[in-house]
Amino acid sequence: MKRYTILFTLLFALINTACEDKKEDSFTIIGKWQFIEMQNDNGEWIIIENGSISEFCDCGTYREGDYLESTYTFDESTMILKIKDYLEFSVEPESNKIMVLLTYQGSTRTLKKTKYKRIE
Repeated sequence: MKRYTILFTLLFALINTACEDKKEDSFTIIGKWQFIEMQNDNGEWIIIENGSISEFCDCGTYREGDYLESTYTFDESTMILKIKDYLEFSVEPESNKIMVLLTYQGSTRTLKKTKYKRIE
């Protein structure tokens, strides 16, 4: 009986550790992100020095720098980010610390990609 108790305790510890590791690797948009790269019309990535800081709070508030505050929604199942109900982006996480935002701009609906790095 003592062996079974030890076995179940060990099994529970392993399962619990695996679940915690999965949570740490999962993507969340909440936090501060710095604009670090953008893709030009030729598809090349350009490094941005001292890019703007954006913050997504868990209460649904979005801030960019000191001058813009708005609301946002993020659907984790579709990876669609909406800011103030009219700006819409597709989010492609490269990891839980890097994300790429895709948006279509202008009358020709040109695809633009911007890359952000989590800083907090």
